Amino acid sequence: LGYPGPVPAGQEGSNVHLRRLRLQALRYTVWPPLWDVEVTTVALVGHDFEMTDCDIVSAGSPLVLFGGRHSRISGNHLGLGRGGWCYLGGLEELVFGGNTIEGRDLLSSAGIGVQGKAYRLYFAGNHTSSVYGYNREGLTFDTPYMPTWMGRVGAVQGNTITTRDYAGAEKLWTPGQLKGQRCLIAYGTGLGQCLKIVDNTASTLTLEHPWAITPDATSHLVVRVDKSDVVIANNTYADNSVAIQLYAQCYGFIMDGNRSERTGGTYANGWDGVTPRGRRYSTAFFDPWLNNYLSEGYLYERGFLQGFLTGVLG
Repeated sequence: LGYPGPVPAGQEGSNVHLRRLRLQALRYTVWPPLWDVEVTTVALVGHDFEMTDCDIVSAGSPLVLFGGRHSRISGNHLGLGRGGWCYLGGLEELVFGGNTIEGRDLLSSAGIGVQGKAYRLYFAGNHTSSVYGYNREGLTFDTPYMPTWMGRVGAVQGNTITTRDYAGAEKLWTPGQLKGQRCLIAYGTGLGQCLKIVDNTASTLTLEHPWAITPDATSHLVVRVDKSDVVIANNTYADNSVAIQLYAQCYGFIMDGNRSERTGGTYANGWDGVTPRGRRYSTAFFDPWLNNYLSEGYLYERGFLQGFLTGVLG
């Protein structure tokens, strides 16, 4: 299994419990070794999953958890294989605690990679170590790298708004397509406010409540995935390129009491620039870092951030 896209309706799983399970998925114990395909050992797609006190040694990625709510991953030992990482995608209301994530191959690529929606997630008491391949992050929050849309606010009435592009034309939507995303004021009046979209018609967005400060003609509006209300506390990271990386669209994260050894540190990225794919805007708003301890600053090879800055700044 590679990295899953949208799950066909009716094909999600739910209410699955994996407890005290030991798996050794040793794909390379044959001749010749089959290392040409990335593999996943445990894939959970849907809602209400529990995986506790399991020992998973993977030839690739020990865990994919995708597209659901109300799950708990705790007390597991997860061994990363070739190209392997723990892929968490499109999630809300997840507890991920007390796990050990360890690279078992010099080409394991990351500890935990969180992609897409990330709303009300709790990471606590995990230990991630010995990741030496590819970007080798300890915990990273990545895609999407670009917002759904960026433009101007049209009319505001209570908790409803209309939208206009920068040329002034009304922006039209497919009804319901933005439900669960967020509206953020990126510049101008109301800067920093970020409200959930509860529904939309072709021309109107309905927000969870009215703006505290009403945006106006100076305001730039961003419609974007919901990556917010995430707590990362009392984890340890060793031998990674970066311990905690808030890479794209993060808003309202708390990092408290984490320890980092032999990494390139920990950071949040925010940017606004034009790329061949369009305007690439990302936030690093309201993300406090409290009581974190870093020792033995270290980068293996170039490290991700160094390469990124070299590519951007020449």
